[in-house]
Amino acid sequence: MRSDGTDQIKVAADKSSFVGQPAWSPDGNRIAYARMDFAYHTQQSSVEINEWRNARVETLFSDNRLGPALYWLPNGRLVYILGDEENRQGASLWMVSPQQSGKIAESSKRITRGIGWIGQINGSDDGKALTFLRENTAVSVYIGSLAPDGTHLRANRRLTFDENQNNPFAWTPR
Repeated sequence: MRSDGTDQIKVAADKSSFVGQPAWSPDGNRIAYARMDFAYHTQQSSVEINEWRNARVETLFSDNRLGPALYWLPNGRLVYILGDEENRQGASLWMVSPQQSGKIAESSKRITRGIGWIGQINGSDDGKALTFLRENTAVSVYIGSLAPDGTHLRANRRLTFDENQNNPFAWTPR
């Protein structure tokens, strides 16, 4: 739409889908976004490229590990998020080169690896620096004594010291 709110164009809408943060192509003629469709306890995710002036949408590729954010570099490459298969708590950034035809020019390339989910991607105008927000929630277990009045813990200490998801589901009496 224009800055005054006129000439609105619907780019991506569907009541059963979640559409992630859009990324503009360097020439401003296309918008890319991740679409997640949820039905019957399943998820189908894909990256779509929309030529908004022509109302033409192409699915670039599908992968159910896709994250919600994309970033289009000035050189035409598209950066996207994939959850790691080996590490369910991790996510990586990948890069692909979409063509005008809606096809991929070369195979995707992983550019990061790590623990924690990635939720946002951004970069410098010249494409030389890329920033992303990685959230890491490693749950730890602590043990302590409850004060006699039952209002606070005293003498607590950490029981687990690894990067796994540790959850205390039960405890044995004394």
